[in-house]
Amino acid sequence: MAETPNAGLPLIEPNMTANVPRDYNALAEAVDAQLGDMSAVPTTAKTAAGAIAELYAAVEGDSGDNQTVSEQIALILETDTRKTIFEYTAGVLSAIVEKDGAIEVARTTLNYSGGTLNSIVEVAGGKTVTSTFVRDGGGILTEITKGVS
Repeated sequence: MAETPNAGLPLIEPNMTANVPRDYNALAEAVDAQLGDMSAVPTTAKTAAGAIAELYAAVEGDSGDNQTVSEQIALILETDTRKTIFEYTAGVLSAIVEKDGAIEVARTTLNYSGGTLNSIVEVAGGKTVTSTFVRDGGGILTEITKGVS
């Protein structure tokens, strides 16, 4: 029986007699063999469709609330042409810019008041994340608030 070039799935040839249950089962068994043992997949769902849906939701960060922490890939090891540039204003670090060639991919701006860092604004992928530092009367950092727009 002929097979597909990439996954080795069975192909029905024109000279074969059609037998839907046999052919369907042969295809199902071939797909199952290609998928392998799903118990090793690091998802709650142990079916291909369930695992794909679960992984997609995790990558999209679709937790449905503002309390769940979604783990995502932070580093992809492949050819990278980006560079990180540090910008200073009056000798003080004011921005960190990530560029791919001449194109600015991400910018992190550090905002100071009276020499004290009071907010960081990160812009990447059309999103802006602002982290604001809250201090008590003695200047001690007590919390950081974060807003995404």
